[in-house]
Amino acid sequence: MLKKILIIDDNEMTLTLVTRILELDSHQVVTARDATEALTHLKENLPDLVIMDVMMPDMNGYDLCRQIRLEPRLASIPILIMTAEGSDFDKQKALDSGANDLLTKPFNIDALRQRIKDLMIV
Repeated sequence: MLKKILIIDDNEMTLTLVTRILELDSHQVVTARDATEALTHLKENLPDLVIMDVMMPDMNGYDLCRQIRLEPRLASIPILIMTAEGSDFDKQKALDSGANDLLTKPFNIDALRQRIKDLMIV
């Protein structure tokens, strides 16, 4: 079943890699390079999943996650945060901000696919 996934990352290489992986798995992908662009996409179309980086130019991923959770229409969308910081503290910070899971970069493609599958189970 085709799922729409929003990927938010200011790194063009990461956007391209994750987009290709998801498209190979038959998902529809929408990308944003910063929080402002992401919020615009979220207001126009509800994705089935959001994958976001922590470090972005205009707002970090934790703050964006909190902002998404405050919007009733967006609050139930699963969110996967990707970060180069993978300590227990970072995972807890992601969960406290409202994320459903955290994936450490660089990531294993199979781990990414499994996290996506787990988060989109209805």
